[in-house]
Amino acid sequence: MIVLVLAGGPAVSRAAGAAARAGARAPAIQPVATGSSVQVVTSTASATADESVRVTATVTADATDVVPSGSVTFTDDGADIAGCAAVPLSAGGQSATVTCQAAFAPPQAQLAATFAPSADSAVLGSTSPTVTLPVAHVPVRIALHTVTRMMAGTRTTDTARLTIPAQLSGSPLPTGTVTFLDHGKPIPGCARRPVSRLVATCSVTYYLAGRHAITAAYAADPTFAAARSATASLTVSPIAVTGRIAATMKWTFYFTPTYTEVVRIALDGVADGSTVQVGCHGTGCPFVTRRHLLVAPRCATTQPATCATSTGLSLTPDLAGDKLGIGAQLTVSISHPNDVGKYYSFIVRARVQPAVRIACLAPASPLPGAGCTLVSPPAG
Repeated sequence: MIVLVLAGGPAVSRAAGAAARAGARAPAIQPVATGSSVQVVTSTASATADESVRVTATVTADATDVVPSGSVTFTDDGADIAGCAAVPLSAGGQSATVTCQAAFAPPQAQLAATFAPSADSAVLGSTSPTVTLPVAHVPVRIALHTVTRMMAGTRTTDTARLTIPAQLSGSPLPTGTVTFLDHGKPIPGCARRPVSRLVATCSVTYYLAGRHAITAAYAADPTFAAARSATASLTVSPIAVTGRIAATMKWTFYFTPTYTEVVRIALDGVADGSTVQVGCHGTGCPFVTRRHLLVAPRCATTQPATCATSTGLSLTPDLAGDKLGIGAQLTVSISHPNDVGKYYSFIVRARVQPAVRIACLAPASPLPGAGCTLVSPPAG
């Protein structure tokens, strides 16, 4: 009789029986995650500010039989694009696409897209290479409206009107400023004028007779480009001069190393109807501006030969006892309608008399020495 013994048979049977009795199961096989890539393309190679651009991101799984699922976030220079964060992928094959519609600021947008896989996805996340999109400012046109001829000393208003492309009529309007220029230099009081409803204005008085070349320049804002108007020619006619002020002034100052005091300052021979304006700027000044209207005593009709047509004016009470600091400026201007006036300036210095400047004033002009010539010598 031959007995056949199977090695290990009983042990295997016992282990299998134990496993069966314990209800054990064989471990599940986990799928191997596959990589992915993201590519970004734009609907245009370049754009202007406020132009809507379509940005498309394509997510592709490395394995041909795996479908990517999850969401894509679009960024510009590392910051999430508004309305384009965590955009879900649509179901598809190995590749799936998602789009973002947005406008970008000049000078360029640095676009990228990041794929975030869903929790049960077998595809790993990834980020696209950066795509540079050049972005230009929106062009602006500016038209200047001004008078072509006016009299010196009168006031006028120049107007600049902006025009933007018709397709942007519903978009935000330009927010920059307009500077009005005369021969390329900003007109005093008309620099960086605000724009309201595409219009900026400049109210100005031209005192200098002659030709003025006026332009308006728009400063760029985040959306709209800088622009300059065509040049408008303005001719300013001089005021007819009927006289010249012949008044004289006398002055005496007391000066120290740190301040100066007015001892005496007086005008003589000021014509009836003249205006005297005194200005003071700097340390120790008791006021900024004071005006005096000179009115001579009315004469009797029976004594025309002795009728006074001019008078004197002491300005000492305005300033006596005030200690004017170094650098303070005292000014006196004498004007009369249609007359060439006079202007005096005193600048306080240490240890010496104030520096004196005397100039003429063209009729209706506050600019000393502009458009006139000083004829009579100063008195002092």
